[in-house]
Amino acid sequence: GNFTVTWNTNTGGQIHITASNGSCTNSSFLDVAPCCTDTVNKAITVVNANSSSLPSPFSGVIYINGTFTVDANFAFSSADVRMGANAQILVDPAHVGGITLTFKGCHVHAGCGTMWDKMEVSYPKDKISVGGSTIEDGETAIVSSNGGNYQITGSNNILQNNHKSLVVSNYAGTHPGIITDCTIQTAGTGLIFPRTGQRMDVGIEINHVNNITIGDINALGTSNTFNNMNTGIASIESNVAVYGNHFQSIFSNLVQQPPTYSPAAAIYAKGGNLFMPVNTLTVGNASGLLGIGSNSFANCFIGIRVFNNMNAKISKNT
Repeated sequence: GNFTVTWNTNTGGQIHITASNGSCTNSSFLDVAPCCTDTVNKAITVVNANSSSLPSPFSGVIYINGTFTVDANFAFSSADVRMGANAQILVDPAHVGGITLTFKGCHVHAGCGTMWDKMEVSYPKDKISVGGSTIEDGETAIVSSNGGNYQITGSNNILQNNHKSLVVSNYAGTHPGIITDCTIQTAGTGLIFPRTGQRMDVGIEINHVNNITIGDINALGTSNTFNNMNTGIASIESNVAVYGNHFQSIFSNLVQQPPTYSPAAAIYAKGGNLFMPVNTLTVGNASGLLGIGSNSFANCFIGIRVFNNMNAKISKNT
């Protein structure tokens, strides 16, 4: 059943749970993370808050705990967004529509040394817009479900030290999301607690999406860079086009950190079974001249892995 424990302090702790039917008893422990805040500098701290309770655009330092619900257009501008353990940002979960969450020149990261959960957009009429920002330390930094729009564009965007940096799931149309000019990487000593020292598992994961593009078909040079992770792009029963990306140091350490998708590959594409529609993977611009829209691969265990019921169109890559 469900139960609620009211925690009266900002400190964390552990709940000991025991269930018994009289003849059989079982126990478990649940760790409760402390509220993530700065009691010295008195930075703004929110717990299970709505964006409409804050001024927009918001600049400066903010600590986010629990669920931050974006219920109206909201912008972080040159902000230091410090996320509490397992914190999440949900854009318009009520599906009102027309709501945009913007990050411009921001740093989104763990505020107290423990990974946060995600930021998610789940409605095609809503959007997460990222420009000139670094987003790190998330279990899944950005989640798009059911066609939720993301625009990760402009220069100097970095998604790093996340378990997964972008996950796109379940959309039957042409997905509106765009990601260009972005560095997706494991940096420094890697991920933090509870995945201390691990590498990024997946840069971009795509599940059951009818039509989506990663990168820019018109890119001359590199659009996105995937560096130092287990899998660059994973496509699961989806139709995906990949243009103008560079993949480097894509491999896994099976002993230290078994990857979600094995064997490790810069691009991992799995189609459905024989009784399902054929999926398509396009890698490189077949009609591009002078390397426009081409991808490049360096120091990858496997460049491209394609299997099951799938067509692959691979051309003009290096």
